[in-house]
Amino acid sequence: CDPEEMRLATTWCATESTGPVYMRLGKAGEPDLTANAADPFEVGKVRVLNSGDGSLCILSYGITVDMALKTAALYKERTGQEAAVVSCHTIKPLDENGIAEILRKYQKVAVIEEHVPHGGLGSRVKGIACDIAAPARVLGFSLKDEFIHFYGNHTELLDVHGLSPDKIVGSLI
Repeated sequence: CDPEEMRLATTWCATESTGPVYMRLGKAGEPDLTANAADPFEVGKVRVLNSGDGSLCILSYGITVDMALKTAALYKERTGQEAAVVSCHTIKPLDENGIAEILRKYQKVAVIEEHVPHGGLGSRVKGIACDIAAPARVLGFSLKDEFIHFYGNHTELLDVHGLSPDKIVGSLI
C-alpha cells in the first residue's frame, strides 16, 4: 500500500521466500500510509493501521488502502464513528484467522479493492463470514463486472465504478 510496506515485502521475498511471488507496484508516488500503523508488517497476517470503535472495519490492500483511509476519515466526519482500517497486504496466504477475528469484532466489514467482485478479497471475506456464521454485515466495493463506456483518468474511472470515498460512505451509512 505504500513504499515502506513494499520495501518490507521485497526484503521478505529476497531473504525468506522459498517459492514464486507476485507483487503489484503502484506507480503514482504513493504516500506513506503505514508510519503510524497499530501492527507491524508480517507476511501472511492482516495489518491493523488504525483500530476504530467496533462499528466498521475497512479491509483493503495495495493502492486502494489510501482510498480506505480517506473513506474512514469521511465516515468519521459524517457519523462521528471511528472506522478501523486493515491492510490485507498478503492475499496468498490469506490470514483467515485474522479476518475471522475482524468479522466477529465489527458490526460492518467493508472490502475495498480494485478487482472484480468475484475471486478477490471480497469474495474470500464473504466466504469466511459464511463459514463462521459471522454476525458482521459484509459489503464489497470493487470494480463493476461489466464494460464501462467511459474514458478518463484513473481516479475518474474508479469513481464510475463506485470506488470513491464519497460513494462508499454513502453506501455505508
